[in-house]
Amino acid sequence: MKKPFLSVVTPVYGAPDLLPLLYERLKAALEPWADFEIIMVNDACPQGSGEAAAELAARDERVKLIDLMRNYGQHVAISAGLDQARGDWVVVMDCDLQDPPEEIKKIYDHLQAGGFEAVFGSRLERRDSWFKHVRSRAFRLLINALSEGALKVREDTANFSVITRRVVLAYRRFKEKERLYGAIVSRIVSNIGVIAVEHAARPTGRSAYDLKKTIRLAFNAVISNSHRPLMLSIYCALGLFVLAFALGGKVFWDYLERGSPVMGWTSTMVVICFFFGLQMLFLGILGAYLGQIALESKGRPFYLTARTINLAGREDNTADGGNRL
Repeated sequence: MKKPFLSVVTPVYGAPDLLPLLYERLKAALEPWADFEIIMVNDACPQGSGEAAAELAARDERVKLIDLMRNYGQHVAISAGLDQARGDWVVVMDCDLQDPPEEIKKIYDHLQAGGFEAVFGSRLERRDSWFKHVRSRAFRLLINALSEGALKVREDTANFSVITRRVVLAYRRFKEKERLYGAIVSRIVSNIGVIAVEHAARPTGRSAYDLKKTIRLAFNAVISNSHRPLMLSIYCALGLFVLAFALGGKVFWDYLERGSPVMGWTSTMVVICFFFGLQMLFLGILGAYLGQIALESKGRPFYLTARTINLAGREDNTADGGNRL
């Protein structure tokens, strides 16, 4: 029986010591039942992850390396890997071994049995610090509160997934610069499965996602995929207009009935400052959307490749074409 061909796409950043172990565990987990390639995307890691991946690629031609010109972020790195993936099925996973390679077969079997186009791993128990757990939960709550439709994010899933070739080809057609892997997959297909998988503790090092990066990712994900913040600003403005009209009517009625004077200077200034602050907030939201439109309209490639290893002769599959320097 012919073995399935899988491409494993993993962004590598801040984990040079873990890559040899990741390679050995992937090889042990996949060789008995699948042919595979491992595409490691070095997101300009300053700790030497690119050099560690290059050593693995020199030993085994099934290991492919894409070195990005600068740090573009995890989700752009995933896109770079998907652009070069040749597998009939593609595995997306992190490089820090918190996504156990031994669970890939379980996800793949669930995709085949259920006829899904994509299956994401649902973590049985998160092996993260309490602060990262709280930060990730807040991120998902914010995303789900301010977005609609396909952008909804499950609490217990991340990027660990298996997708079909058809999803990969469709994914390459999405050209936006600010991207969220799971959100784009959800916009492509609706028959997405979820299966419980183990979640391991990170053996060494720490996550590259600090609080600042998490907030930026959440903000850009909402601005890029949802217009709900604009609608909320409109609803809030309408509500405040009704409130101001009602309060003005009350003041006028009190004046006619009892001749009571207008309230003092302090309360007036508080109201003025509140309304001006709210106005600036709405302008900021609008400015974020305009800035996003300006960025997208320039048509710049969303990543640039410095070098590749073991990818010679492959066609340029990028959404914008010609991204290698």
